[in-house]
Amino acid sequence: MIYLKYNNQVKIDKKIILKKVNEMQNRKNREFLLSEIVFAKKKGVPLEKLFKEIVLSIKEIGFNNTANIYSNADSAKFGGKIGWISEISLAKSINKELEDKNIGEYTDLIKLGNNFLILKIEDMKIANSVIDKQKEIEKLIKSERNSQLNKFSKIYFNKVKLNYLIDEK
Repeated sequence: MIYLKYNNQVKIDKKIILKKVNEMQNRKNREFLLSEIVFAKKKGVPLEKLFKEIVLSIKEIGFNNTANIYSNADSAKFGGKIGWISEISLAKSINKELEDKNIGEYTDLIKLGNNFLILKIEDMKIANSVIDKQKEIEKLIKSERNSQLNKFSKIYFNKVKLNYLIDEK
């Protein structure tokens, strides 16, 4: 319904998208060999206390063993190892946490939905960005279209919410 109602109002500037793709193609990007600890806050235990407990465990028995104990991710059985990840595919908030870290260091707490994440950089390398230009353009156009339609959806929902009252008598 939202698509049919608002699709004609979606405006995508293809020049900007083409510029983004050209920048992606010409830049070198970092790739990280990462390990993770993903955990949820426990009832009755303050988050700071749990984080300090995990950090102490990392210092005593190492990151991989701590991941085995504390992480609720599937990677826990492999010591938290998640493999090589390109910085392009990481969220901006995660990139920001990793940008000033060196090999062997780990991040502060990163909020991830209802969970929390600690990442360790096992290794790092610089790679030339090899992308399929047409696929990347299509992906960015689709992403921009979805973003705009999502905004229209929220606007429409708020209008409907204001105009309707449900009486449960």
